[in-house]
Amino acid sequence: MSNNQTSEALRKNELRKYWNISLKHSSMLKKNINNKNIINIVDSVYGSLTLYLKSEKLHLKKNLWQELLNVRKKNNIKNLKSSINKLHYTNIIYTNKTY
Repeated sequence: MSNNQTSEALRKNELRKYWNISLKHSSMLKKNINNKNIINIVDSVYGSLTLYLKSEKLHLKKNLWQELLNVRKKNNIKNLKSSINKLHYTNIIYTNKTY
């Protein structure tokens, strides 16, 4: 295998790993979407996600989770639930993507 092929294989593996971790965390949000403390749960899950990614030496896809955090700051539960659903759906799509 050439260096380019090896690099590409590593990149694809990291992408798969990232999306699986992101899906795991968005699943936690989805599971708790109707919890009255969803705002606090978002903060907790996001903190857990960033620590987990750091321990795996992976980088956060900021635009994906940043949208959720921006909506969270506005304290609008209806929009927050919609953003959680969008995040979770996006994670499902990318987790099932063949790289």
